[in-house]
Amino acid sequence: MEICKRCGNCCKNAYLSMDNFIYESKEGRAMSTWLNNYGCETSPMKKGDRNVLLVKLPNKCQHLNENNGCFSCNIYEQRPLMCKNYKCQDYIAKEEIEKMLKENPNFVGVKC
Repeated sequence: MEICKRCGNCCKNAYLSMDNFIYESKEGRAMSTWLNNYGCETSPMKKGDRNVLLVKLPNKCQHLNENNGCFSCNIYEQRPLMCKNYKCQDYIAKEEIEKMLKENPNFVGVKC
């Protein structure tokens, strides 16, 4: 079943979550600073009982193509495994991110 709406959101607004992240550690602060230096917004959060670093990537995918408001992948047949395995559940991902942001209202990009 085709569920892609060709909105491009999966390739325009990418968030990564780094589990078991200990922000208070020297290594954790260094990682956050490094990501910030490359334009990523970062925020340490709790997800259940786990420490998570939510990372918003600064750029859309370089292979995302737009044509009259419809988006497609320029390398679809050769796209990376990460993209092949991605299951578009836009509404579920959005709800999860909104829940994490609500639980962590200070997410605006932590600068060390």
